[in-house]
Amino acid sequence: MMAQTCNMHLLPNLATFALAAETCSFTAAAKSIRLTQSAVSQRIQELERSLKTQLFTRRGGRLELTPSGRTLYEYAQKIMQLHTDAEGEITGKKSIPAGELNIAASSVPGEHLLPGLLDLFVKQYPQIRVRVSVSDSDSVFEQIGAGKAHIGLVGRLIENPHLKFRYLASDKMLLAVPPGHALSRKKKVASEELTNYPLILRETGSGLRH
Repeated sequence: MMAQTCNMHLLPNLATFALAAETCSFTAAAKSIRLTQSAVSQRIQELERSLKTQLFTRRGGRLELTPSGRTLYEYAQKIMQLHTDAEGEITGKKSIPAGELNIAASSVPGEHLLPGLLDLFVKQYPQIRVRVSVSDSDSVFEQIGAGKAHIGLVGRLIENPHLKFRYLASDKMLLAVPPGHALSRKKKVASEELTNYPLILRETGSGLRH
């Protein structure tokens, strides 16, 4: 039989890499696991030397994953989950998810969908502390991109290779006019007709306004 050598530094290096990817900062990752920034940088460099590829680039003072980095991040999440599952299976002590979850939401999902979802979530994961900020869709995109939020709820899609979107729910937009308004007598209204009338709109940056 042929035995393969195992890199014992792989797991902690992967965990450190994942933290840096999520926080977009070596400094924040170091603070989270109580290491020096140089120690975190060294772990990332070891990974890059081992894989012979660059995992991060710097843009505007923050870290961004390269295409190779994004691929590794997906595998790192699976590997760390397998490690947790294996440890729980062997020791008989199932790990209880804990930590902090930062959620950013635009106003409609934040006010109408999120409260019910959070009620179910905190009952299932009581050890996870949830922080929520409600703003508009553009602000949510910025928070996710800057690593300030782990997940966001928005009212529209944008083209961004660094973000993944999943369908959650839908709502219906209705046009409301006062009695006696010229449009109130019509069964159908073309969108072009609306340009002839003043409208009350949501704020700039809102998915509904978009």
